[in-house]
Amino acid sequence: MSTIHMYGMLVYGDTERIKKLASYMKGKEDKRLIGVYQEDTYYGYHEEVGLHVINGGCNSSVEKAMMGTEYSYYDLCEDKTNRTTLEQLTKELGLRLEIDGTDENPNIIIDKGVIEKVW
Repeated sequence: MSTIHMYGMLVYGDTERIKKLASYMKGKEDKRLIGVYQEDTYYGYHEEVGLHVINGGCNSSVEKAMMGTEYSYYDLCEDKTNRTTLEQLTKELGLRLEIDGTDENPNIIIDKGVIEKVW
């Protein structure tokens, strides 16, 4: 059995576009993120503090499983026809992500397709 690496994302932007991102994360769109456990992806809006949150698990680090960086699953995938990355989705949808990783996952900020910080 593979290890599950958990992550949590704060998502900023238009509510409908955030819901669209959640739909991608859950595998309900034509393009998919390669290493996301779709059945373990949860979206919630916390009205009392005005925050949209997506959390779940992936089969490796967030960077390797969901991004297009060198040596990521996307980078190594030969047929990218039905594949996408967080960078592509945030650019297309005009969103900002603040990703809090656990275990081997780094913390990452992606704003409208631009990786601002990985630490």
